[in-house]
Amino acid sequence: LEVENARRRDETTRIVDACLDMLKTYDLNRHRAIVLCGADWNTGVIGLVASQLSQLYHYPAIVLSETDGVCVGSCRSIPAVDIFEALKSCGSLFIRYGGHRQAAGLAIPKERVEAMIEALDRWIGEHTVPDDFVPEAEYDLDCPPDELTNEAVSQLDLMRPTGYGNPAPVFLTTARVDAARAVGRDGQHLQLRLTRDGQTTPGIAFGQGGRAPTLEGATRQMLFCPSINTFRGNVNVQYEIRTFLDEQPEAVFARYEEKYSRYQRTFLTELLYNNSTHDPVSAARPLDRAALGEWLRSSPQGTVIAAATAQGARSLGAFLTEQGLTDRLDAFAGRWPESPAPMNAACLSPVGETSAAYSRLVLWDAPEEAFSSLPAHDALYAAQQGEPDSWMAHLPDVDSLRAVYVAAKRAAPMGIERVSLSDIEREVARVGGLDDDILVQAALAVLDHMGLAVVDRAAARLTLPPPKKSDPTEDQLFRRLQRLRAFALGPAAVPARD
Repeated sequence: LEVENARRRDETTRIVDACLDMLKTYDLNRHRAIVLCGADWNTGVIGLVASQLSQLYHYPAIVLSETDGVCVGSCRSIPAVDIFEALKSCGSLFIRYGGHRQAAGLAIPKERVEAMIEALDRWIGEHTVPDDFVPEAEYDLDCPPDELTNEAVSQLDLMRPTGYGNPAPVFLTTARVDAARAVGRDGQHLQLRLTRDGQTTPGIAFGQGGRAPTLEGATRQMLFCPSINTFRGNVNVQYEIRTFLDEQPEAVFARYEEKYSRYQRTFLTELLYNNSTHDPVSAARPLDRAALGEWLRSSPQGTVIAAATAQGARSLGAFLTEQGLTDRLDAFAGRWPESPAPMNAACLSPVGETSAAYSRLVLWDAPEEAFSSLPAHDALYAAQQGEPDSWMAHLPDVDSLRAVYVAAKRAAPMGIERVSLSDIEREVARVGGLDDDILVQAALAVLDHMGLAVVDRAAARLTLPPPKKSDPTEDQLFRRLQRLRAFALGPAAVPARD
């Protein structure tokens, strides 16, 4: 049984991974159901795959296995979509089909799959509204931890086995994540230490190990099932986390404001040392704010807004509040959305990547060159001009770049090593009489890019090789920073784009 179960899990994972690759180019903004097909996929597990995709994306999901021109499929749906009625609306296309509101099976000739997709998109679109695709999670009770004793949880265990028709009790809590670390094979699971009302409880979130860096130290709402955990003779209550609820946008904007210097430094570091290039900002279309408001009101998905500065975040937050739009999107500080579904989002100084493919990307307060990476999008929009007191206005010009180089030579004739890169930057600033942290951080990165300095970020070491003649205006990174500086201060001398 263990061998067979392991084989089933591996086969399910293999097909799920293949589906996730396909979904990178699947237009969730246009389709109302996920329909994916693979050659000779194991028909015994495609129902499990469809269930995982439906839960992950909150879309009806149909997974098909094609053999000799016939596709056998398994369907799983969301509460708002009666998948059996959806199939019935195009029943003439199938060799056979059957099921109920939330799950179904079918067989269809391969050449009719595209017609089925079109028919399902049409029927589901006529019988749903956009907000039906917003994920929902139900729970039974917001229960304080002192009520979930070993005895109480043992009593709940008497209701087992739980499942369809007898769901396990689900509780809501708001707790501080004191510790979060990835555990298990390949770090796939998440082990937590949670504190609420002065009481600490261990937690485990299966399959969510990748979230550890973004959760530690945060206070989050979460849904969980309590269980009894026995380890080395100790018996205690453990929270099995079902899902972490997204923070309210107002809380995210407030946290971003409070810890802005940390977010700004990480954002600028990514920009300086992840030297990818983007299309010119002129490709962005001017955006009327009324149009943005209408996009957010009309659909819960498809639009992501990116802000790169403290000033931009404040104006974006004010716009969303004044227009009553804070409940029409999620908000994220320092990162892009983690969910693969393209739900509307506001992202403040985001770094990293997202697997969601948006149909619209709105750059609120900075050009495209300000971001080290951007999510996939079909259309780019610019919401407003730069602010003269933003970090972009502090980027170095030729004269300040020369001043930082001279200070670095005086500070590190034989090399300089510290605990962190910021310590090195402070030392260079001190020696050069410079009081602009952003300028020094950016200038050292440019000097490193030009080969005039060697910045070892991992070892926190700065060394200067023998000097050589170099023209910063020929350096790609320097020109990029000059375009950002001109965006903030005005286009008096905007360098040509690469």
